[in-house]
Amino acid sequence: DHCCEYMTGGRVAVLGGTGSNFAAGMSGGVAWVWNPDGTFESKVNREMVELSRMSADERLQGYPHDAEDLKALLEAHVRFTGSAV
Repeated sequence: DHCCEYMTGGRVAVLGGTGSNFAAGMSGGVAWVWNPDGTFESKVNREMVELSRMSADERLQGYPHDAEDLKALLEAHVRFTGSAV
């Protein structure tokens, strides 16, 4: 519960499930959340955040480097942890 609570900047990639109240008080930064079971949206505190889906064909005006930044985070995760996730 409470992932990214009061996050004011930075980037995070969530590769597992989340609990309730995601992004409560989040005033900055970017969070990418893998949502294979489709339940994530119901767990988000939308008071201060906006949700959007990434697309390989479209860049978001407010954050046009989504794909490149997420790829860099995932590559660093693999490099530093040896994880296959």
